[in-house]
Amino acid sequence: MEPSSTKWHAKSLEEIYSALESSKEGITEAQAGERLQKYGTNEMRRAKKDTAFLILLRQFKSLVLWILITAALISFSIGHAIEFIVILIIILLIIIISFSMEYKASKDMDALIKMTPQKSVVIRNSEKIEVDSKNLVVGDILVLTRGDIVGSDARIIESNNLQIDESALTGESMPVEKKPSIVPGTASLDKRVNMAFAGTNVTNGNGLAIVVNAGESTELGKVSVMLKSIKEEKTPIQKRLDKLTTQFSVGAIIVAAIVFIIGYLHGSGVGVMFIFSMAVIVSGIPESLPTVIAVTLAAGVKEMAKKNAIVKRLPAVETLGTCTVICSDKTGTLTQNKMVVERLFTSSVEVSVTGEGYNPNGLFLRENIRIDPRKHKTLSKLIEIGILCNNSDLKKDADDWKIDGEATEGALIVLGSKAGLVKEELHRKMPRKKEHPFDPVRKCMSTVHIYKGSHFVYSKGAPEVLIKKAKYYLHDGKVRKLDKKAIGSFLQKNQEYASKGLRVLGLAFKEHAGSFELKHVESDLVFVGLVSIRDPPEPSAKESIKKCHEAGITVVMITGDNEITAKAIGEELGIYRKGDTILTGERLNQMSDTELEEIINNATIYARVAPEHKLRIVTALQKAGHVVAMTGDGVNDAPALKRADIGIAM
Repeated sequence: MEPSSTKWHAKSLEEIYSALESSKEGITEAQAGERLQKYGTNEMRRAKKDTAFLILLRQFKSLVLWILITAALISFSIGHAIEFIVILIIILLIIIISFSMEYKASKDMDALIKMTPQKSVVIRNSEKIEVDSKNLVVGDILVLTRGDIVGSDARIIESNNLQIDESALTGESMPVEKKPSIVPGTASLDKRVNMAFAGTNVTNGNGLAIVVNAGESTELGKVSVMLKSIKEEKTPIQKRLDKLTTQFSVGAIIVAAIVFIIGYLHGSGVGVMFIFSMAVIVSGIPESLPTVIAVTLAAGVKEMAKKNAIVKRLPAVETLGTCTVICSDKTGTLTQNKMVVERLFTSSVEVSVTGEGYNPNGLFLRENIRIDPRKHKTLSKLIEIGILCNNSDLKKDADDWKIDGEATEGALIVLGSKAGLVKEELHRKMPRKKEHPFDPVRKCMSTVHIYKGSHFVYSKGAPEVLIKKAKYYLHDGKVRKLDKKAIGSFLQKNQEYASKGLRVLGLAFKEHAGSFELKHVESDLVFVGLVSIRDPPEPSAKESIKKCHEAGITVVMITGDNEITAKAIGEELGIYRKGDTILTGERLNQMSDTELEEIINNATIYARVAPEHKLRIVTALQKAGHVVAMTGDGVNDAPALKRADIGIAM
């Protein structure tokens, strides 16, 4: 069997079946048992946890603590009982506080392990069965359906409109369409459209995939290995405190030695001068300094908790206050990780849509004047198509709204709700008779519905493709012949939206009197208009970035999204300014560490980056003398979060 480093995305299915001794019918239970015994379970090994005793012993590594112990012993030896007791209490307090903080600290690996599903459906002995995901082995055939969490890294065999949300792993905000075609060996993680990765979510369609990597050989597992290899370093305040305490203590010892020599030369006894010198050392050692700092930082932690910011380690409060660069993930941190329709365009009107996330409340504005889209025949038809040619649902979960299905389709459902059109009511009024699912080649989806005895086709897809299937367009509710002027207008607006990093969909319909075959359904359509969709910025992000700049802190965006989208968001938020450098993961791969360090201070956006790139960027900034804070909410951020001087998990 080939090693886990094999570029499975660049191999044909025949080569993979041969290398893994498997087939489309899967392996047998006997083979699965043998491989499980030979290679182990599909789990990430937990980092070895220290016992409570070892954690307690680790507290005695502190130089400050040993200086306090020395001061306590000296005080006891010269008969200063009160000082001895006070210092002893301080020592115990420091040990107890430090021990409890470290003992209760959350473990990075636990969050990653929870991402893997408990159960997976596989084909074994030519039958579909459900198994524990930890018992998946290479060669297993995974059955993927909407709502599944992928149990292991697998190569796609079959895809029926299979779309997977990989944002937690790659940072790419849009679900990725999966297909079994071969991908070049040099393709980055986000370009491997023939692979399904452990821990990612199936948002639409279904398919089959053959497991090629398991456990720590998966991309998720590689992140866990990176995490375990990163050693936690002292924060700036801990380093400065150690240095200051050492300076104070050395100074006190030097002064005590000088006092001893002077006293002895003036005739004082050795015993008297020894006691006097010890008193000088005790008074010079800042035994109360650690306690004062701990109390001060604890007050800061309490204040941050009031603002919903939970601080895991006390020194992090001070580190956050001294950072010079904040490296921020885009998806889910600077943006909401919720696809939202922002603009509608028809031949006669362009409308902006307000609202936050998936909340079904928002306004339709034409030149900043509120309108009712239901009273505009073309706009209402545009929204109607988006709801009917759709397989997603909007649901209320606790206090938040969520999408069940593909995020882009979800955005169209939310759009309909804002206009007062409910999916369930429309589908009940106009039941679906046929669906032609989205196809990466056709780049569109069509459904056929019946209404008052007649059939109607509703289509959505890439504007430049869908408009070629159209013969007419809708203008102020009236069907007109599609001419070059109208086509140019739609395509120009499509290009304008796309250049801003927006995802654009074209929508069309027609009354249908033929067969339900694809060639008859998707022909002679009436093109209605465009919708632009994006993952919008967090409402408070722009103001926060402005405050950072005013405080002299540089904000850097590091994302798995494409360069155009990253630049558009960066410009809107004020991160990217004219003259700044944008680096991609591909270019980072071509640069040496020295070359990166030369331009690191001028780069404000990093696009199409993998977890190892984020780690490298943070390290380069630290080498350039920066105190680095890293924010993020995905698995792909974890190594950089741990490497940074302060990691902020959103």
